[in-house]
Amino acid sequence: MSLEFIDRSFSYTNLIKIFLLFGLGSIAGGFYYCLAMRIARGEDWKRGRSCCDMCGHILVPSDLIAVVSFLLLKGRCRYCGRKLSYRCLMSELFLGVVYVLTYLCFQRIDLNVLCLLNLFGLFLGLSLIDIETYIIPNGFIVTGIANRFFNPMFWLDHKYVLHRVFEALFLAGIICLLAWIMNKTSEKENLGGGDIKLIFVIGLYTGFY
Repeated sequence: MSLEFIDRSFSYTNLIKIFLLFGLGSIAGGFYYCLAMRIARGEDWKRGRSCCDMCGHILVPSDLIAVVSFLLLKGRCRYCGRKLSYRCLMSELFLGVVYVLTYLCFQRIDLNVLCLLNLFGLFLGLSLIDIETYIIPNGFIVTGIANRFFNPMFWLDHKYVLHRVFEALFLAGIICLLAWIMNKTSEKENLGGGDIKLIFVIGLYTGFY
């Protein structure tokens, strides 16, 4: 890493951007954690206010400040005193750091970068649900695909779009064949359809190489 890159990355203006991006990423991390837990528990993710996982008490805005509330409350619920889940804190910190690293990598915020940030949040939520239920919800897959295709900058070169779609299908096809072989040889399901669809989404963004 060159000194010029370091100087440019840590100018006062960039430091402000980094601070704001970390805050936004932490808020997004908390949102995706809450969304994932509601879906994993079979709850209506579109309705209802946030509440304590242990006592069910409705949380007030001061309880919902990303990272800060957890630290001020020393990792315990304000109402029942029981320990809060560290998974929420880790989700907030993780996505905050990811937002900052993405900005430092591209040194700009445009539609492509915003789509990437949204994708990382979707993958965080998807991973949390997968850990809890071993299921990859189709809603996250569809949203990931829509996030890619609804980006106007993706359509600037139609050949590029065709290449990306072909590469994504090729990658998904390889995983599909691998899953079939593994499932046949072990006589149990090792890779499900969700994994294949997830590889297709990743391929749309990264391509084959």
